[in-house]
Amino acid sequence: MSYRFNPFTGNLDLVGSGGSSSPDNFSYQVIRSSAVVEIPLGQEMLVSEGVQIDGELVLNGVLTILDLTPDSVCPLNPVPSGRKLSVFASEQCLIYDELIIDGEVFNDGQIILLPAS
Repeated sequence: MSYRFNPFTGNLDLVGSGGSSSPDNFSYQVIRSSAVVEIPLGQEMLVSEGVQIDGELVLNGVLTILDLTPDSVCPLNPVPSGRKLSVFASEQCLIYDELIIDGEVFNDGQIILLPAS
């Protein structure tokens, strides 16, 4: 059992129980050999370069691994009139800040909106 300081309440909150009342609210880079990490139903763990799983990952929710290579960023933003942006199944299109669409978007994969840096 561990505790984490909550800057919003000024209290120490119990974390790491894996239960729905206080699930972990961050992503893991490594899950150690004796650890069991659960992504509860209705939650998503987002990682940028993968996760090393030496222990156990119980996936009731969603695990998304972002491909942050330059080729993964959508090449057509804004989408001008008369043009079509296609994101096919098992592809990800990363958008920073906003997507401006004057043309068409075909999305069978994932369009992920990231805050501008």
